[in-house]
Parts: sequence; structure tokens; C-alpha cells
Amino acid sequence: KDYKAVGKIPQGTVYVLGSENAEDSALVKFSIDGGSNFAKQPMVEEKQADGSMKKVPAPVESYTNVRFEWASPLASNEERTATYKVRVK
Repeated sequence: KDYKAVGKIPQGTVYVLGSENAEDSALVKFSIDGGSNFAKQPMVEEKQADGSMKKVPAPVESYTNVRFEWASPLASNEERTATYKVRVK
């Protein structure tokens, strides 16, 4: 139940946006803090011209981990496959 698979994005590489692929319709989330927090679209605060702060989507270059979450439980002897691509900087 609540099965999740987490992959690291190695240093010196960048996650290829949209490259994730998983069996059984997994929800894909990303981390920008080494895997402590995950979100479908990680956000960062960016200072605006007027000095105010605004949350904006984090650049893909800041992604550190990718996590696949399945809604249905993983049964005994069942396998699931999830993949993603990175490119060398």
C-alpha cells in the first residue's frame, strides 16, 4: 500500500522534462531539496522588480529527485516499472 519509487538525478545531469514513464498510471512528483519534499510542480520564491516575492515554478535544472506514486497497492510477486531520462550537462 502507498508504494513509491524514488530515483536520484545524478550530479552533472539534468532531468529531461516529460521523460517519465510508469506502469499503472503512477503520479510523478519532483524534489528540489534532495528528496525531503516532493511536488508535481516544485516552486521557488523569486524576487520581483518591485521587491516583492512571488512563487514561480522551479527550473528543471534544480530537480534532485523524481518519485513515482501508485494509487493501487503492490501485490505479492507483482512488479512495476518506472523510468525517466537525464542528460549530461
